[in-house]
Amino acid sequence: MSWDSKRARVVDRVHDSEYVDGHMPALLTPAPAVLYAPVCVGAIMILCLAAGRRIACLLGTPSVDVTRGEQFVIAVVLGAGAMQFVPFALGAFGVLSNAALGVLIGGLTLLLLADLRALASVALRGLTPFRVSQRWMIVLVATIVPALVCSLLSALSPTLDPDGLSYHLTVPKRWLMSGGLGYLPTYTFSNTPMGVEMLFTIALAFGGDAAAKLLHWALGLSGAWAVYRAGVRYRSETVGTISAVLYLVGPAGVCALMGFAYIEGATALAIAATTLAWLLWFRTRYPAWLRTAALLLSITVSFKLTALVFAVVLFGLTIASIVDEARQHEQISIGVAQGFLVLVLTAACVLPWFVRSAVVTGNPLFPLFARALPTRDFSPPTAAMYDLYNRYYLWASRFGLQWSLALRQMILAGALLVVGGLTLFLTLRSRTFITRASALVLGLGVLLQLSAAGLYLRYWTPVLPVLILPVLAFMDQRLRLLHFRWLFVALVAVGSVRQARSSFADAEYDLGGVIRSAFGFESYPEFLARHLELYPLYETINRQLPLDSRVALSYSCRGFYIDRTTFCAEFPQDALGFSNWEAFSSNVKQLGITHFLAPTEVVEGRGIPPPDYSAPAMLFRDRENEYIARLLASRGRRIAKAGEQGLYALDQAVEK
Repeated sequence: MSWDSKRARVVDRVHDSEYVDGHMPALLTPAPAVLYAPVCVGAIMILCLAAGRRIACLLGTPSVDVTRGEQFVIAVVLGAGAMQFVPFALGAFGVLSNAALGVLIGGLTLLLLADLRALASVALRGLTPFRVSQRWMIVLVATIVPALVCSLLSALSPTLDPDGLSYHLTVPKRWLMSGGLGYLPTYTFSNTPMGVEMLFTIALAFGGDAAAKLLHWALGLSGAWAVYRAGVRYRSETVGTISAVLYLVGPAGVCALMGFAYIEGATALAIAATTLAWLLWFRTRYPAWLRTAALLLSITVSFKLTALVFAVVLFGLTIASIVDEARQHEQISIGVAQGFLVLVLTAACVLPWFVRSAVVTGNPLFPLFARALPTRDFSPPTAAMYDLYNRYYLWASRFGLQWSLALRQMILAGALLVVGGLTLFLTLRSRTFITRASALVLGLGVLLQLSAAGLYLRYWTPVLPVLILPVLAFMDQRLRLLHFRWLFVALVAVGSVRQARSSFADAEYDLGGVIRSAFGFESYPEFLARHLELYPLYETINRQLPLDSRVALSYSCRGFYIDRTTFCAEFPQDALGFSNWEAFSSNVKQLGITHFLAPTEVVEGRGIPPPDYSAPAMLFRDRENEYIARLLASRGRRIAKAGEQGLYALDQAVEK
């Protein structure tokens, strides 16, 4: 069956139940989302728990010296790591579809019946309730409720977040509609590990986009518990509570993002669960916990490639701990065979993604090392441009619009010097081998993260909660002081309000509309027509253009609501590059692009939109404007307009 016929079948199936007052693009949540999405996400989470329980048993994790809450978060991540390979396997064989997912997940459910019964038995006996021993902690936890509720409402409303619409949901949608995990030209991130997006694929297939967002919300909330338990294991209840609260509503808090189709909450959960399992091994020296931590680490990297830095740090800490054990006891608790098994488990979940990257791009670690390794649609100059943007331009994109590259380099160099100096100071001042080694490894890890990702907070959000544990532990006694406690509560209340408000920024702070859409009192088309400026163009594409249309998106790559093949012009890549006019016009022909979404001001030569530092295209925007204007002036015909953008049809004539 061809790609277009598979897509037509998916689109027709969804259109059978479309709203009478507007078009319903494929894979959207039926109204009301508040009923459909929780059922879907609840089933996925329970299945993850059951699968995780089975994997934990196979790893031999002990049931002593561990709480049910700790077993819960570890099982969730183990199960989620396994569940990602349900759509992955189907996609690898080219049979990915709603029906195939249903059959495979149904079979998996039957295999896990014993584990599901065990979970039901635990639930009937009653879970250990969350208790805090101090009144100020109760108030502290209460202050984060507004942020959690608002992010939950955001999750249940139609998707508006930019990255979710650009690739976190669009890529799974393209794969679902094509039936396989094929190469997607111009969607750069689709060539990296996308474990969370595989979970989104399951949610999209059975519950639509709201289910995918709610799944992220549930995983992110579980991450708060994992951070809390890691803090308790590391030092105390105070450290655990403060680290969990900072994770949710701190300066780099994840709470507002939890209601979006992003992956920070899921990645933070995986990092915290890995840290927790490692701490259990460090405290007890049971080899099973190190095996568990290794598999969790592999899952973490499969969720987000930037977690490789965390993997390097954890590997360094493990080696330091083993060496310290040998120094003190002249023996180690892990042998050669166990060590080899740990290494195998560390690669288990991320290796399939590296193999896929090698197959579709030629570079197993795409986009890393693209300057040295021949990489499809990612030449060394393109890779250098991508690295430059991520390192220097992605951060301070609002208040630092006018900052020069030299100033940004100076700021980052200053941050590296500060971290390097602090690392050296702590290493020299530490009195024991393990504290010196830990300070050195952690410091080098932070330096590596800074060098690779710069100061962009979203890259730091998943790992910061565990990175600050040593700092909070050092301040533990001070954190217990009465005046500090209530000052912290006040600051958290401010952070909670800020996160709550940020949850609705993309909806223009329309709380009423968000609630109405979540509860089914306002349809998707009505809500999106009010809050998504380009939605009328998406409607035109879905209603009027042939199924084999291929649409290029510029200045905005939010293609999730488009049921046609799309291409993104906003990322440095060579499939639709802007290095020169000849290459660009050749790319348009090779990709078979039939339509373009572009700003009318650019096409008509009346000026250009203001600079947008939120997309890497800022590095080649002048050439993009010139080439798109030239192409559409000679071959384009505008067929629709919304806001500042127009939809242009390309004729078949090729400009000389």
